[in-house]
Amino acid sequence: MTSGDPKLITLRSRNNKVVEITDARDRAFIKQADELIVKIDKLLESKRKKSR
Repeated sequence: MTSGDPKLITLRSRNNKVVEITDARDRAFIKQADELIVKIDKLLESKRKKSR
């Protein structure tokens, strides 16, 4: 998701084009969203393991 430059985030769009996010507010939002997705994935994985 990220490039080598800490002030630049590179994403791949739905139509498979590379999009670079340079705005600080957008980068912060994407970082928070990414962290939330990771937490949700961990919770779902934990729930799946418990239900087995």
